Amino acid sequence: MKKRVAWLLVLCLIVLANTAFAANWVYVCQDDTFGFPVYIDSESVVKDGDKLSFWWEIVETDKTKNVWKIEATLASPRMYREIYDWGASGWRKVRAGSDHDKAITAALKYAKEGKDSGQKPTP
Repeated sequence: MKKRVAWLLVLCLIVLANTAFAANWVYVCQDDTFGFPVYIDSESVVKDGDKLSFWWEIVETDKTKNVWKIEATLASPRMYREIYDWGASGWRKVRAGSDHDKAITAALKYAKEGKDSGQKPTP
C-alpha cells in the first residue's frame, strides 16, 4: 500500500512539474501609449500555420507587471488580438512601426512550430 502511494506521489510530481514553464522575458520596445517597457516571453512563441501566439508583458513605472497573450496573423495585412484573463479584444490591424508590430517581428525570431498550450508563463 505504501509503495502505491509513493508511486502515485512521484507520478503527480512528474505531471505537475511539466505543466509550468519558466518565462524568458526579452525587451522589445516602449509601448505606444505611456512609454512603458514591453517584453515578450521568448519561450512561449508558437507558430501554427499563419498564426503566431506569444505572451507579452508591460512593466509600469511603479513596477506593476501586466501580462497577456497576443495572437497575430502573419498574412498581409497583419492582424492581432489581445487575450486577457477575462476575455479577448477584437481583431485589429497592425500599424507599421507600432509596439505590436515590433513585438510580432521580435517574436518571429523565437517561433517554434506547434500548437499553443494556452499556459501563462511563470516568472
